[in-house]
Amino acid sequence: MKRFGFLMVVLVLALFSCKKDTNNDENNNTSTDDVLAASQNSLASNMFDDVYKQVDNSNAIVQDSCGGKKSLEGPMSYCVTITLGTGEFDTITWPKHITVDFGTAGCQGFDYRIRKGKLLYTTTGWFHDSGTVVTVTTDNYYVDGYKVEGTKTITNNGRNSNQNLNWHVVVTNALITHPNGDHHTWNTDRTTEWIFGESTPLDFWDNKFSTKGTANGTTTTGATYTFTIDNAHPLITQFGCRWIEQGILTLTVTSHPSITIDYGNGTCDADAIATVNGVNYPFVMQ
Repeated sequence: MKRFGFLMVVLVLALFSCKKDTNNDENNNTSTDDVLAASQNSLASNMFDDVYKQVDNSNAIVQDSCGGKKSLEGPMSYCVTITLGTGEFDTITWPKHITVDFGTAGCQGFDYRIRKGKLLYTTTGWFHDSGTVVTVTTDNYYVDGYKVEGTKTITNNGRNSNQNLNWHVVVTNALITHPNGDHHTWNTDRTTEWIFGESTPLDFWDNKFSTKGTANGTTTTGATYTFTIDNAHPLITQFGCRWIEQGILTLTVTSHPSITIDYGNGTCDADAIATVNGVNYPFVMQ
């Protein structure tokens, strides 16, 4: 059974190797801040990517079922209830107000993650229709013990020059509260392109996406940071893989040297490499 693991970057403290000089404490603080920024950015990104998946899947269920019963249960999980607003259960009324309710006891999905609470979203059209804008908020929503708050707006930009669907994705005022009560903030602005899986609509797991953009946040210890994805090497993710499969991004924590993270060549594995001041440090995503 796969347990949910955010991309906790095990950047050994050798990233800024301990030196026997007066800068030793500063080096240790720098390393700790960078590890937290990398892991907590990855956690937030993972959580809101999961929001994307739940909305996408539930929207497909609603689209297939409109005109039938008002409250739906679908392949997302047997313990999920999807409900539309009054008078919206048809194919012509827009916008639609949709609630994805995972209950209060904990609902295990087919990906083995435990969710509870609600995702509330308003959509101006079907998720894969050009021009559709989906706005998602959370209501006491948890994934594997982490409380997820914030607003996610997804705008369907239609097809690009590669004839792939792509979306502009913005997350604002995100707050991730850890099981121990610690919390960190996060925001992102990025473009996601659907590069594989559109031709197999019944198989969610082969869907693969390419992402470019930026993110910023504040860690649980108060360090501020930014992430920038290399446009020439976008991040590649797949529904059926819990890790980032490919891509390069740069992490900058305020007043610290930049770190470049290379997620590999497209293999679904936990291996990646961090580069600091020209030195490579392999690490494992958990």
